Amino acid sequence: MVLGVPVGRIIGQYFGWRTTFALIAITAFIIMLALYRLLPNLPSLFSGSLSKVTEVLGNRLLLTMYLFIFLIFAAHYTAYSYIEPFLAEIGLITGSFTTLILLLFGGAGIFGSILFSFFGEKSSSLMLVVGVIVMSCSMAALLFVVESTYWLIASVLFWGASLMIIALSMQIRVLKVDETASDIIMSLYSGIINLGIGAGALIGGQVIHTIGLDNIGFTGALLSVIGLVVVIILLRKIRLNEEATL
Repeated sequence: MVLGVPVGRIIGQYFGWRTTFALIAITAFIIMLALYRLLPNLPSLFSGSLSKVTEVLGNRLLLTMYLFIFLIFAAHYTAYSYIEPFLAEIGLITGSFTTLILLLFGGAGIFGSILFSFFGEKSSSLMLVVGVIVMSCSMAALLFVVESTYWLIASVLFWGASLMIIALSMQIRVLKVDETASDIIMSLYSGIINLGIGAGALIGGQVIHTIGLDNIGFTGALLSVIGLVVVIILLRKIRLNEEATL
């Protein structure tokens, strides 16, 4: 996640985008062989039957979590999918500096995960809400900071760290919904993230065609704010459920 985008961009710059995809395919094939040979056989954590899928999909709390994570990743990829042309055309930023920005974004994700490991257990809800707010502000500020090197770097660092904190916080929460169906829950969680990625790229593309490339940050921020409303409702439901259990 840290090196993939900038390294892919460098390869594409010098050898063309087809070479990037060819190398990804070769690398993925090698990894597949390595996993086949090295991974031990592990029993499934799922202890139920296929009817458990229907039960999981009927859990409103879990569906609200999925809706939130879908909105967050759609918001992120609405802007991030087109960050390179945005920096080049709106900010007139060089290719090498764009690569640095992408690398810093990934590095900020590592910092966000470390931050969550220290404070996530005690302040998970607070970090989640603050993370969504920071992410929203970072995307909304893109157009205003794109011409300032230091402010742009700061915005990208906050954006990258907050996204990782949100993803980790929600991953822990969905697993706690039903530990006997963790396999299914995590499979759906990954699928929802991928749906958000695709939806974000689609929305961003439509935004560029209709109102312009300079508005991708604002659109991403708007989706993120909707996600903020959803997560506030979600946290309230979780608190009420915990109180009812006690």
